[in-house]
Amino acid sequence: AASWPYQFRVLLSRAFLYKVRDEMVVITQVCMACFMAVLLGAIYFDQGLSQQSVQNRVGAISFSMLLMSFIAFDIVLLFPKERDLYRREHQSGLYSTSAFFHARCVAELPGHFMAGGLYATIAYHMMGFQSDAMKFAHFFFLCEGVVLAGTSLLIFCGCIAKDFEGANNFATVFLCLFMMFDGHYINNKSIPKGARWVEELNFMNWAISAGSRSELLGLGDLHGCGDPSADRCVFRRGGSAVDYYGFRDKPFRQAIVAIIIISVVARTLAFLAFKYLFTGRAFFAGKPPEAGAEEPVAPLITTVTPEEKYAAAA
Repeated sequence: AASWPYQFRVLLSRAFLYKVRDEMVVITQVCMACFMAVLLGAIYFDQGLSQQSVQNRVGAISFSMLLMSFIAFDIVLLFPKERDLYRREHQSGLYSTSAFFHARCVAELPGHFMAGGLYATIAYHMMGFQSDAMKFAHFFFLCEGVVLAGTSLLIFCGCIAKDFEGANNFATVFLCLFMMFDGHYINNKSIPKGARWVEELNFMNWAISAGSRSELLGLGDLHGCGDPSADRCVFRRGGSAVDYYGFRDKPFRQAIVAIIIISVVARTLAFLAFKYLFTGRAFFAGKPPEAGAEEPVAPLITTVTPEEKYAAAA
């Protein structure tokens, strides 16, 4: 049998060939990312330092991370679509499950990261975020991290579903659940204790909290607070808004590590689901029979009557 690296290399080349032949998928993702970046950049253009800019900044970052979560929504159909092909070729002994799964996942990454990187670069500078290289790097890598985590979640949904409809239903449920607890629609400090586990497993919450924290800190004095008794003064500085929204305890480094861990766990569960669900294989079953090996035939048991016995003896 061929080694695992050789199987992976051949399958990766085949997957890239598929992407080249169907280049409209990648072109569509990249064009949509650029279009949405320009559109949102125009909506949130040059926000300034007004009191309203605090809400606008958090909203812009929240919508950006939400968009990055399903910018590659079509990947949810990848493994349900290719499950029959995998079955035939795997049962023929052509390659292992892990080589096929990881090759298909890796082949999808360049297009996804390209779309996420273009969106982050265009949107950040149009939205009037702080002109700071480190803060731009935070936003850029958070967008790319959410792309990775979002595709991992969608791949998992596709692997635990038997068909396209089931994959779409699972993806909708998970994305809506994470969106409700992303730190924008409900304040982090107001999330019920029984739902804290959703916050910890929610890559959207990590990204939005860390991105908003990075952007709001260092804003300086906000307009409308020159007079201490002014009614318009809600937040004196960006740090006050960070504390108000509950973003203080989620810095960039901690968020990136959490997002990567969530992505790895989701892809590991997706691999196990793809390997064992809807394939007829038991989780603790031994190795499948080699290609060409004959399956044992159960003995045929027949019932012989007494009359047939006498006739045979005669």
